Parts: sequence; C-alpha cells; structure tokens
Amino acid sequence: MITITEKDVEEILHPKLVLDSIQDVFKQYAKGLAAMPCKVYLEMNTPGDDYRAMPAYTKNVAGIKWIADYGSNAKRNKPTTDALIILNNKHTGQPLALIQANYITKARTAATTALATKAIIQEDEVVKMSFIGCGAQTLEHILYLQHTIPSLVISLFDLNLKKAFEMANKIRFPGVDVIVERSLNECIQDSRIITTLTPARRAYLTYNMLPDEPVHINAVGADAVGKRELSDDINFNCSTLVYDDKEQATHSGESQYRIGPTFLNRNAHFEDYELKNVLNWSKETRKEKIKKNLTIYDSTGLAIEDMALAEVVWTSIK
Repeated sequence: MITITEKDVEEILHPKLVLDSIQDVFKQYAKGLAAMPCKVYLEMNTPGDDYRAMPAYTKNVAGIKWIADYGSNAKRNKPTTDALIILNNKHTGQPLALIQANYITKARTAATTALATKAIIQEDEVVKMSFIGCGAQTLEHILYLQHTIPSLVISLFDLNLKKAFEMANKIRFPGVDVIVERSLNECIQDSRIITTLTPARRAYLTYNMLPDEPVHINAVGADAVGKRELSDDINFNCSTLVYDDKEQATHSGESQYRIGPTFLNRNAHFEDYELKNVLNWSKETRKEKIKKNLTIYDSTGLAIEDMALAEVVWTSIK
C-alpha cells in the first residue's frame, strides 16, 4: 500500500481529467456498477463539528473517505475540513493506497456542480455568475464553472469582505470582470447562476431577492442536518430540482426542508430528478424534461465521486 500526499494529488488532477472521471462514475452509478450508502455522521459536542464516513465502490475500486468537518476551526484560523481516503482493489480487497483527500474533496464537488449546471441550464456561456461565500470550496467552483460555462462577470460576496477580496485576487480569466459586492442583493443582481457555498444554519437567500427568471441555483453549503441556505419560498417556487443523490439530499442536503407538512400543504409542484439520470439524458430529453424558470441543484457530495478521483490518482502514481 502506498501513501499519496496532497501535493501528489494536485499535480495529477486537472479540470478535463476530473470532469471526465466524474462524468464516467455517474454513468457507472446509473448502471449499478457504482454504489454507496448515505454518509454516516459522528456528531461532536461542539456545535457545527462532525466526522463523516463515506464508503463506496466503483467498477474497479472500493474505499472510504473519513472527513472531519469542524466549523469551529474558523475561529482558530484553521481549515474547517480534513479528509483521508483508504482505497482498495474492489475485486480482491487488497489495500491500494492511503490518500490525503482535501483537494479531491474540492475538485470533485466543484466538477460535479459544473457538470450538473451545464446539463440543467443547457447553455454554453452566460453573462454573469455569482458566488456567495468565499471559503475553501469557492475557488475550485469558480474554476470548474468557468471551464464548463464561461461567463463575462464573476460576482463575489462574503460577510467577511477581506476574504472576498482575497478570493478576487486569485481569479484571472482574460476578458472576465471579477467584482466583490458589499451586499448579497448586489452580488446576485442579474445573475444567471448563483452558487451558495456557506456553512449557514439559517436560510438567507429568499425568492424575492432573485433576479428575473430563468435563474439557476447551486445549493452546495447545506451538506449536513441543520445546515440551510435557501428559504421556503425558493423551494415552493422551484420548477426543476436535481439532487446529486435523492436519499442523501433529503436527509442532509437543502432538500431536508422539502419534507413535512409545511411544504406538503402548499401543494408546490416541481419536477425532480437525480443527477445520474440527467447526465445520461440526450440533449433532446433534457430540453423536454427540465423546466428552466427556477432550477436548483442540491449538492451534498457523494462518495462515488471521491473514489473515482482516488482511482485516477492511484493509477497515475502506482
């Protein structure tokens, strides 16, 4: 068994390789060649801190990601997440590698968001996309979305303006304006794509704040029970919802708030699909099925994505 460092991982993974690998593993998922249970959470006594066990297998490998998510580390000026992957040969059970997986987590989440967004909105480029929250996941989301659906304007907002300006200084795309806004409303004004990347536990984005339709929201921050970024009225007015995985999203994603009498009594109607199906539809099927008034991608992060990139890294370095 070999040990693979973060430096090794970052040197190997690049956008096209990551996007191709994620696309392929969702094909495997749709065919039953990849599988996973929902994340298992180990809650700590300190609010917002937990560990997550994420096992999965793909066509060739099996493994588990063990990730600490410590929101309290923000006060200590330390990274909020730390991840390791144990990778095994699926057919023999032989341990293959121990992989530092912080960059894998960033890259696979961002790449899946980019693939989902392109499949849902079915556009090759947009005028403006907005990013709410400028933490560890944001830079990769900007890079992968720009790689997949180029925009002319990137708008950033964070309650900590210093973090937003630091993020803006890292972004360099020829012909693209990068703007730091001082309010949430200004950030999302006239935006075609809004990506939420905060650890919020109370909804802050409401329907009356949104630009004129069509608008697409990538809800990325809510990845555990109790986390939330979108208000009920956004959920009520959604025309199409795509889950990365429905069972996991309704347990710990933004969709945990779509169940129960408050939502059901409103008789809200929306189309909902799983990403493994949407990514494998033809363009004609997407046009037929996806209502683009207000679309939402509910991202919780899947273990199959981690294993797909872990296999790529191991294959490149073994």
